[in-house]
Amino acid sequence: MAEKAAFLLEDSLIGQKLANFRIERLLKRGGMAQIYYGWDVMLQRPVAIKVIDVRYRSSPTYAERFLAEARAMAAWGHPNIVQIHYADEQDRLYYFVMEYVNGLDLAELVARYAADQELMPYRDVARIGREVARALDYAHEHGVIHRDVKPSNVMVARNGRVLLTDFGLALTIKNGSQGEIFGTPQYIAPEQAIRSAAAVPQSDLYSLGIILYEMLTGSLPFDDASPTSLALMHVNEDPPSPRYFNPHINPEVETVLLRALRKAPEERYQSGADFMDALELALQVDEGSLPGQARRPPLPAQSETGASQSPPTLSRVSVLEKIAWQSGLDTVLGEAADPAAAENGAVPTAVGRRFRQILILLTLVTAVLLLLLLNRANSVDEQEQTAAAIATAPGIIVTIADATATFAVGAAATQSPAAALAATLTDDPATLRPSFPVTSTAATELVTATTIPTTLTTSTPPVAVTTAVPFSGTAVPFSGPPIRFLYDQHSFYAWNPGEAPIDVHSLSFVALDQDGQTTSYAFRGRMWAGFYQTLETDSCDAIEPMEAPVYLRPSACTLYNATVTPPLNSRLIFWTPRPGITAFRVMWNGQTIGDCPIVAGICELNLPD
Repeated sequence: MAEKAAFLLEDSLIGQKLANFRIERLLKRGGMAQIYYGWDVMLQRPVAIKVIDVRYRSSPTYAERFLAEARAMAAWGHPNIVQIHYADEQDRLYYFVMEYVNGLDLAELVARYAADQELMPYRDVARIGREVARALDYAHEHGVIHRDVKPSNVMVARNGRVLLTDFGLALTIKNGSQGEIFGTPQYIAPEQAIRSAAAVPQSDLYSLGIILYEMLTGSLPFDDASPTSLALMHVNEDPPSPRYFNPHINPEVETVLLRALRKAPEERYQSGADFMDALELALQVDEGSLPGQARRPPLPAQSETGASQSPPTLSRVSVLEKIAWQSGLDTVLGEAADPAAAENGAVPTAVGRRFRQILILLTLVTAVLLLLLLNRANSVDEQEQTAAAIATAPGIIVTIADATATFAVGAAATQSPAAALAATLTDDPATLRPSFPVTSTAATELVTATTIPTTLTTSTPPVAVTTAVPFSGTAVPFSGPPIRFLYDQHSFYAWNPGEAPIDVHSLSFVALDQDGQTTSYAFRGRMWAGFYQTLETDSCDAIEPMEAPVYLRPSACTLYNATVTPPLNSRLIFWTPRPGITAFRVMWNGQTIGDCPIVAGICELNLPD
């Protein structure tokens, strides 16, 4: 730690300007280069700046290899490979400028799950593996072998995008090796360990196989303090059974992993697509179905690799939530990622956390007392009055299952039960015809359901009557209070990380199809507001469908102001993947504040001032 601090103090590049790019801080230090966080002063955007290490600045060989990496990547255009913006040389200082990825590298993510004695959810493993495989297939099709595929060279952005980085050791198939570069011993293929220039495309897939083995088991198949010993293990030893480290994965998953790690390249999967097709098929039966009793097969006799007494468990925390926590979104129980955020009050103090814990306890006690009062009510009037009190109490979960039940919702307490529920689902038509600012001229705005069925059950889904209203304009980002949305296929959460309550009555959501057209899947924040008018700071409002097998329950949500639980087939479920639906729109008092991709699982927006 002291050495790192000394290096940062002595780093003369920080504060300097290279062309239009200002170097601000060190992000990562590699074998032959450093990567800095920089700022594009011309285009006003963050960038990553890779600078050749001072030890190699006078070496023409290293300089040429450095520039070759920039040229190769600059000529490509793939969503899973980091894009190059600029390259140059200034006073014998070679550098190139890349897009900045706001997120964590895969090594950090795996380490965070390991620290909790957990494994990454299988769906995240499959998604990350698939996108790395796509990047590798693309590079191989363009005649380039990466030769250093490892977790620290895989970035996962906060929006879920996965990118392969650092082609500094890449081998051009046509022109051959630019030197005997060894690679990283834990992830190196046998043929590459023997001779680096012997690497083939399947060598990269072997490295990907090691990464996936580690993600699915929590352990490396081969590990040793000596690089030479590690190389010999890759060349001579059979990898331990993945089920020794994680007895919950099935034999099909094991078969796929072991084929990817065969010694002969021709016996492995020949493309990343084939590898991931096989692995995803094998993983389908594992997600969410861990058997209670699973036996480990024995280790190979020649292996000295060990395992913990109890294998790690499958985490229910998604990768995006892990990244959100690190990025400062989930600061309720942790430390601030940015010390300045704590100084500005973004991170709760110990006193603040204690206050929230007491508030949660008082809320639960209040909820129990109110529910007891409801059960003791002897008349319809008493039930409606008590339910109205519950509707205004924080933290109460209300299940919308039967509109014929006798209860009142918010201001509609004097109406009939069905009318009261309809009032929460139906907007005044006069407020539903604003001009929605988006870029598509062919898009239309949904007018939410004007006809509500008397019963919302799994057998009778709501029927929406929609009216298309044109909208136009250009989307403009806002700079008001922040709001965050965290979601998976089963549940949806709105979290207020700001310093002031948010009037959720003003929020509304609508699903968009792949052409940006609105659909009939929509939700109005007034449903939350019927139970609790505001979303308090560091609190969540939730939608948790009744029949969902499991809920996301983000750790940021230490206090719930309101939870709505519609049926799974309700058209209130706007955020889940459906054929042709790729995103949802968030609106504030009828004005669009942003569109959120469904695949991301997390969306950050700012409300109008």
